[in-house]
Amino acid sequence: MSLVTVTNSIKKFSPLLVGIVVAFSGFCSLVYQVVWDRTLKYNFGGDSISSAIVAGTFLLGLGVGALWFGKWRKRPFTTYALVEMSIGAYAIISFYVLAPSAIILSRLFSYSISDTDGLRYIVVVACVLFLLPPCILMGGTLPLMFNCFIRPSAYQNKTVGMIYGLNTAGASIGIMAVPFLFLNRISMPSTLLIVGSGNIFLGMALWIYGRWFSGPVQEVEAKETSPARQETDNQLTLLPLLILGFISGFITLSFEISLFRSIGLITKTSPYTFPLVLMPFLLALALGSILFTRFKTYSTTQALKRIGSLFIAAMLGMLAGLPIRYFFEFDAFSVHDLLLEGRLLFPFLLLIVPLPFLSGGVFPLLLRLASSKGKDLPGRTGMIYLANSVGSFLGAMLAQFLGFPYLGAKNLIIALFLAGIITGALCLTWAVSKSKKATVTVRSFLPKYAISLATLPLVFAPLLIQTPMWDVFAFKYTGPNVDRVEGISGVATLKWNSNRSNARVDVNGQYMSALPDHPKHARLVSVALSMPKRESVLVLGLGGGSMIRELVRDPAVKRIDVIDWSHELPQVLESPTAKEMLESALYNPKVRIFSADARVAVSLYDQSSFDVVIDNLAIVGWAGSTSVKSVTYFREIKRILKPTGSFVITPNYEHSPFPTREAVLAGLMENFKYVREYETEGLVVASSQSLKIDRSRAQEVSENRWEILELSQPYADWIFDGFKPITVETLHNTPPILDELLIYEYTLFSGSSGPDKPLPQSQQVIALDPAIYDQYVGRYEISPKFSITISREGNRLMAQTTNQKKTEIFPELKTKFFLKTLDARIEFVKNQSGRVTGLVLYYDDQELSGQKLE
Repeated sequence: MSLVTVTNSIKKFSPLLVGIVVAFSGFCSLVYQVVWDRTLKYNFGGDSISSAIVAGTFLLGLGVGALWFGKWRKRPFTTYALVEMSIGAYAIISFYVLAPSAIILSRLFSYSISDTDGLRYIVVVACVLFLLPPCILMGGTLPLMFNCFIRPSAYQNKTVGMIYGLNTAGASIGIMAVPFLFLNRISMPSTLLIVGSGNIFLGMALWIYGRWFSGPVQEVEAKETSPARQETDNQLTLLPLLILGFISGFITLSFEISLFRSIGLITKTSPYTFPLVLMPFLLALALGSILFTRFKTYSTTQALKRIGSLFIAAMLGMLAGLPIRYFFEFDAFSVHDLLLEGRLLFPFLLLIVPLPFLSGGVFPLLLRLASSKGKDLPGRTGMIYLANSVGSFLGAMLAQFLGFPYLGAKNLIIALFLAGIITGALCLTWAVSKSKKATVTVRSFLPKYAISLATLPLVFAPLLIQTPMWDVFAFKYTGPNVDRVEGISGVATLKWNSNRSNARVDVNGQYMSALPDHPKHARLVSVALSMPKRESVLVLGLGGGSMIRELVRDPAVKRIDVIDWSHELPQVLESPTAKEMLESALYNPKVRIFSADARVAVSLYDQSSFDVVIDNLAIVGWAGSTSVKSVTYFREIKRILKPTGSFVITPNYEHSPFPTREAVLAGLMENFKYVREYETEGLVVASSQSLKIDRSRAQEVSENRWEILELSQPYADWIFDGFKPITVETLHNTPPILDELLIYEYTLFSGSSGPDKPLPQSQQVIALDPAIYDQYVGRYEISPKFSITISREGNRLMAQTTNQKKTEIFPELKTKFFLKTLDARIEFVKNQSGRVTGLVLYYDDQELSGQKLE
């Protein structure tokens, strides 16, 4: 084939087709990243560890792959085809290794429940090593794209920026396709199968094209610019460019990891948090890479000045998002609110977008500086890419495992800011020194370096950010009446009222429990304490610790194991305020507390280990909750229960608009012979043998706790008469929840009300003496900027949220009310003396707790 023929064939290669290939490759890669993040939550629970692993390993692999494949110039289409097919095949099998990785490793190394901390770090390393090979292959796609689709003589920096931008834009589409297109309809393995097959078909198409297209183009390099404007390659050495790439990646990924935790303030425990951060983040990177690589007249000096300016502007943009977001008063209850209300979306984007948008141009500019000639591009792309990705990986890992526990998010952000400002200033100084007019005299020093010197005062900019503005990283809980612990799995807070009679516990901005008692937890533990056999008890979900206090008080209970994925929750409950309310129960010799995901923890116990298992785990729609509501999980619970043991669970389906109740109960029915439900309280008791509750013991429990249990009088009949047996017929043939099918989490905009089930009918209004309403009247503060005011108007009880109109709420129980205009519930909380001290607002699968102001 002659050079003329080859050249003509290249010219006929459709730019649109190239764009589709580049974008689709990015699309597939980020689908895998989001699915892998969600899969790893099987092992790490609801914290950001899985996000740090996936994001960091993904970028590390990209860098290694870019370096490795950047050197391969022979038969690029064949190589590219094999890479795409290998990525697809690896992705298809990945779920079956990642999801049970903690269980596999625990059995391989004979780990027990006492080894959970060591197991967690072993799993981190194992997941990184498993994900690295496909990520390395993905990293090879970018230099292979350059090799396949860019002629050396046609090389321009804007071409690099365009391909990088299209690849990133396709990736951002893939991010949101996961929750909106795939996981609210099909399972995770099916998603990987479909997208992995797409990678394989793309590889086959590239293979066929590569067979037709005989090899790389061998032609004489054309000069991109005139000799007067083109600077020689040896003006810049590679080492400083590698350092700049490392710093850029380190700062960018460290900030991204901090966003995964801070955005939880807005979206709470939504499974959309990871993609909602990644999509605007990557779109901003793509846009920045396209815009900031364009020059009218390119020179090395101009590129260095632009890199320095982008570093400084990105750091200022990162800080500017905090006060801007603070002055936009909002509390997004749901992702739906966030996406559809502009006043919520705008500050949300301001917190995320500035840094990646401004830093997006740095990477392609570094590629351009590394090589002004197209023939050097793939190899030097790999070097810069590797430095950038190593920085990204270390940034993600160090921020997650060292930065948050030892510096805290605020100090981590300040450290990143200072590093970026100093780097930008050095780049500006470097640009001046590279100028042909760089001769410096005493008189010319200040004018020549004025811009660099002007950046020095910027290091004091964090001092201008007031403490309340940093609360986005502390989930708004700061002040004299707050204890806060920040660590690798998030932020746990304890906030109490002025007289220390009532407190609330939050983890990662999500309400967990009230102290000294939470009605739901009081009901759970009361049922457990009424069981005739209760010597050994497993509590899944620590909550506020009040259940542990009640179990410790019972002399019949000899052993209490507690499992909670949060490292920080047990620590914050060690504060003097919590210790007093809990009567130091967590320090009792009976009690052992382990930090682990419940699904992993139950697999580590021996068969028939417990008389009672209490399940206080997540609401069905929370991220990571499917695995602890599934038929597989219930099978493990049955395994570790003694034959006469009882499983007491709060399924947390009572506020879901989808048929999750039937699905959860179907899973229980498949594993336990006897399943009884207390419909109005959201309690379920399951066992393999007929339930034999000690009536005298139940009477004793209710007499001591009837105010907290909200009973009209001390009696035990609520346990005997309230629990109704569940039969298969009452479940309407609803299938149980499967681990890999996340439809009950990813229900937003799914266009479905669940598997062939209509929305539930409205609750029935009960007759209630209006005089009872007087005790509920008052203002309840959910956050400094959001409160609910309850008032009585004749025989009606009214609720008014901040900046909204009053609306009537209707009683379904004595302390529970619902709205007819909105799928929301309000439950009033009482202390041991029966006085109303707060409320819980249930909305969009979330619990928002508010304290009643004195």
